[in-house]
Amino acid sequence: MNGSLYEKDRMSTRAGFFLLLAAVLVLSRQPVASGFPGPQDEASEKPEKKTPAPPGPSISIQSINGSTTLGLLEETLRFSPGEKGAGTLAAGAGTYKAEDLLFLTFEYPADPAEKSRPRESSEIVLSNGDHFWGTPLSIEPVQDEEILTVASHAISQALQQKKGQVRFNLSALRLLLFRHAFSDEAQWARFRDNLLSKRPKNDVAHLSAGTRLTGFLEDMKRGTISFSADGVGQVKLPTTKIRALNLAELGEDTEKKKKTPTAQQVDVFLVGGGNLHGSLLGLEKTGLSLQHELLGSLRIPLEKLSHVSFLGGRCQYLSDIDPKKTTEHLGNLFLAKLPFKRDRNVLGKQLRMREKTYAKGLGVHAYSKLEYDLAGGFQKFQATIGLDDSARPPLQGAGSSTGTVVFRVWLDGKRLAEKLMKFSDPPQELDLPVSNGKTLSLEVDFGDKNLSAALDRANWCGARVIR
Repeated sequence: MNGSLYEKDRMSTRAGFFLLLAAVLVLSRQPVASGFPGPQDEASEKPEKKTPAPPGPSISIQSINGSTTLGLLEETLRFSPGEKGAGTLAAGAGTYKAEDLLFLTFEYPADPAEKSRPRESSEIVLSNGDHFWGTPLSIEPVQDEEILTVASHAISQALQQKKGQVRFNLSALRLLLFRHAFSDEAQWARFRDNLLSKRPKNDVAHLSAGTRLTGFLEDMKRGTISFSADGVGQVKLPTTKIRALNLAELGEDTEKKKKTPTAQQVDVFLVGGGNLHGSLLGLEKTGLSLQHELLGSLRIPLEKLSHVSFLGGRCQYLSDIDPKKTTEHLGNLFLAKLPFKRDRNVLGKQLRMREKTYAKGLGVHAYSKLEYDLAGGFQKFQATIGLDDSARPPLQGAGSSTGTVVFRVWLDGKRLAEKLMKFSDPPQELDLPVSNGKTLSLEVDFGDKNLSAALDRANWCGARVIR
């Protein structure tokens, strides 16, 4: 990322100078941890633990009734699916109904050998939006289908042909992003979001030199691809020269009707990046079993899990639904706006507050107001609010007004909560009644008396309503 939106347009007038200064503060970037995209911290949208985590691997269980942390070495852990999609989790001495669970967070001691292991080369984005990290190996014809084989350290299939490999229909592939082509997470996220905004009519190979080829992906071997480019013909390209492969929709899957899931639905977040949605088939100390619509039956070791979010129970995450109305602007001096992001901060990076990473939530920038239709069907609204870690002021000192916002929660026009927060303030937990409410509004206003929007990057982490 080469500076802010406004750095290229320097002004000599006094008004232009202050406009530029404010914009730079709004959009200035902070250094990103090495090893992009770095492993997620095994922290999530939960209150501060009242008891210290036990030594060794552990699991934190967050339900609508509270949280607890257990050691994985000595405690019981087993998920049992129910007959009609319900299920129960036995963990330690406790038993939890699946409909009451919010998420599980896994923590494993750092493995020194992990740093020396080769990293997967690419982010694999599937046609349903799920993604994981892997290394493409080959495309093979099998009967009337083309099968893509990918090496993966994190997931394996029940029907394995070779250990460490995942095989699936090429039509399920949406996008390949090659790790080497991006210097940091912000650059990766911006490029990724741009490609995913609209699916191309033909396959597109984006080259590291900044050019692109349009045509058809012919074949793939480890380290190379064969591509039929319009006006050029078939070319063989080393993957080291490619930033991304953006694939056209093949067409045969567009008319498929989605089946209503009968098992417990979860979002699985992987250590090092990745998110898979599916039916939870089982969970024990040896790993998690997931039924995925495109990859089939998967097995994921616990040490590869960051956290698991439970869906379809009494909890509804606001990042999974569309607001009925949005109001967003950066103040009177700015024509541009920074739209809210789902499960990311407003810059498209991971949601992070006090060096903790949150899997679910909303990233916004003052001024922002998001309105959601509840239809009277929920009892509580819960969230962890605060300034994102990227909002750290460049010069910390008394009287600094950068990174200062006001959070407000409204229900049918009645204010439920208001909190002025600075970057130096610790995240705050919200647990508010919304019974019989029709419209829930989440507002983030300017906290500075001069209506400065500088570094007003705010998060509604884990924003959810409870039935």
